[in-house]
Amino acid sequence: MIKKGILILSILILASVTMHYLDVINLPLLPPWFKAGSEEQEPDFELSANSSMITLKNWIGSSNSTTITVKSVNGFNHSVTFKIRRVRVGFLGTVEDLKFELQPH
Repeated sequence: MIKKGILILSILILASVTMHYLDVINLPLLPPWFKAGSEEQEPDFELSANSSMITLKNWIGSSNSTTITVKSVNGFNHSVTFKIRRVRVGFLGTVEDLKFELQPH
Protein backbone atom coordinates (compact mmCIF):
# COMPACT_ATOMS: atom_id res chain seq x y z
CA MET A 1 0.00 0.00 0.00
CA ILE A 2 1.48 3.39 -1.02
CA LYS A 3 0.02 6.72 0.10
CA LYS A 4 1.17 10.25 -0.71
CA GLY A 5 1.54 13.41 1.34
CA ILE A 6 1.83 13.99 5.06
CA LEU A 7 0.81 10.83 6.80
CA ILE A 8 -0.94 10.25 10.06
CA LEU A 9 -0.91 6.53 10.72
CA SER A 10 -2.93 4.82 13.39
CA ILE A 11 -1.60 1.39 14.21
CA LEU A 12 -3.82 -1.11 15.97
CA ILE A 13 -1.91 -4.01 17.47
CA LEU A 14 -3.75 -7.17 18.49
CA ALA A 15 -2.15 -9.59 20.88
CA SER A 16 -2.36 -13.30 21.30
CA VAL A 17 -0.75 -13.87 24.66
CA THR A 18 0.27 -17.43 25.50
CA MET A 19 2.24 -16.80 28.71
CA HIS A 20 -0.45 -16.52 31.38
CA TYR A 21 1.94 -15.35 34.10
CA LEU A 22 2.73 -12.19 32.12
CA ASP A 23 0.69 -9.24 33.38
CA VAL A 24 1.53 -6.58 30.80
CA ILE A 25 3.45 -6.40 27.53
CA ASN A 26 5.10 -3.02 26.93
CA LEU A 27 5.96 -2.33 23.30
CA PRO A 28 8.48 0.48 22.86
CA LEU A 29 7.69 2.41 19.68
CA LEU A 30 9.96 5.39 19.19
CA PRO A 31 10.79 8.52 21.10
CA PRO A 32 8.04 11.18 21.12
CA TRP A 33 10.08 12.79 18.33
CA PHE A 34 12.48 11.28 15.81
CA LYS A 35 14.30 12.82 12.84
CA ALA A 36 15.85 10.66 10.15
CA GLY A 37 19.23 11.74 8.83
CA SER A 38 22.71 12.02 10.26
CA GLU A 39 24.91 14.69 11.80
CA GLU A 40 26.46 15.36 8.37
CA GLN A 41 23.14 15.95 6.61
CA GLU A 42 19.86 17.66 7.32
CA PRO A 43 16.93 15.47 8.41
CA ASP A 44 14.83 13.97 5.60
CA PHE A 45 11.63 13.31 7.51
CA GLU A 46 10.24 13.48 11.01
CA LEU A 47 8.37 10.83 12.94
CA SER A 48 6.31 11.51 16.00
CA ALA A 49 4.05 9.33 18.10
CA ASN A 50 1.38 10.26 20.61
CA SER A 51 2.91 7.68 22.94
CA SER A 52 6.39 6.23 23.20
CA MET A 53 5.06 2.85 24.33
CA ILE A 54 1.98 0.67 23.83
CA THR A 55 0.81 -1.49 26.74
CA LEU A 56 -1.14 -4.70 26.17
CA LYS A 57 -2.86 -6.67 28.92
CA ASN A 58 -2.36 -10.43 29.19
CA TRP A 59 -5.63 -11.68 27.76
CA ILE A 60 -6.11 -13.04 24.27
CA GLY A 61 -7.42 -10.40 21.89
CA SER A 62 -6.08 -7.49 23.94
CA SER A 63 -5.45 -4.46 21.75
CA ASN A 64 -4.21 -0.90 21.85
CA SER A 65 -3.33 1.76 19.29
CA THR A 66 -1.13 4.78 18.71
CA THR A 67 -0.91 7.48 16.07
CA ILE A 68 2.41 7.90 14.29
CA THR A 69 2.90 11.01 12.15
CA VAL A 70 5.42 11.05 9.28
CA LYS A 71 6.32 14.48 7.86
CA SER A 72 8.56 15.35 4.91
CA VAL A 73 11.42 17.74 5.79
CA ASN A 74 13.81 19.65 3.48
CA GLY A 75 12.10 18.50 0.28
CA PHE A 76 12.24 14.77 1.05
CA ASN A 77 10.01 12.91 -1.44
CA HIS A 78 10.85 9.22 -1.11
CA SER A 79 9.24 6.16 0.39
CA VAL A 80 9.21 5.40 4.10
CA THR A 81 8.61 1.79 5.19
CA PHE A 82 7.49 0.69 8.64
CA LYS A 83 8.71 -2.77 9.58
CA ILE A 84 6.54 -4.47 12.15
CA ARG A 85 8.40 -7.18 14.04
CA ARG A 86 7.67 -9.56 16.83
CA VAL A 87 9.03 -8.14 20.05
CA ARG A 88 8.44 -10.91 22.62
CA VAL A 89 7.68 -14.57 22.88
CA GLY A 90 3.94 -14.97 23.22
CA PHE A 91 3.12 -11.84 21.22
CA LEU A 92 1.78 -11.98 17.68
CA GLY A 93 1.32 -8.66 15.86
CA THR A 94 -1.32 -8.60 13.15
CA VAL A 95 -0.09 -5.48 11.33
CA GLU A 96 1.80 -5.95 8.07
CA ASP A 97 4.70 -3.77 6.91
CA LEU A 98 3.46 -0.43 5.61
CA LYS A 99 5.06 1.67 2.88
CA PHE A 100 4.33 5.36 2.25
CA GLU A 101 5.56 7.84 -0.33
CA LEU A 102 6.07 11.37 0.98
CA GLN A 103 5.78 14.49 -1.15
CA PRO A 104 7.92 17.58 -0.40
CA HIS A 105 6.42 19.77 2.29
